[in-house]
Amino acid sequence: MSSEDQRIDRIDVIETLYREMSAIDGKDWPTLLACFTDEIEVDMTGAQFGPNKPIKLTSGKWIGALK
Repeated sequence: MSSEDQRIDRIDVIETLYREMSAIDGKDWPTLLACFTDEIEVDMTGAQFGPNKPIKLTSGKWIGALK
């Protein structure tokens, strides 16, 4: 992978994270849904309220929990 490809990938990741956080702040659920694949893995093992292992669920279910 060239350094140019790496820069493009890095920008894509940064832009996706920005869209995700902006969508959460603005309660823009369709935009948030577009940030994820159909099935995701969420790791909250370090949180006091989290399960003791990562969990797999649909992106729709995750967004429902965020709402």
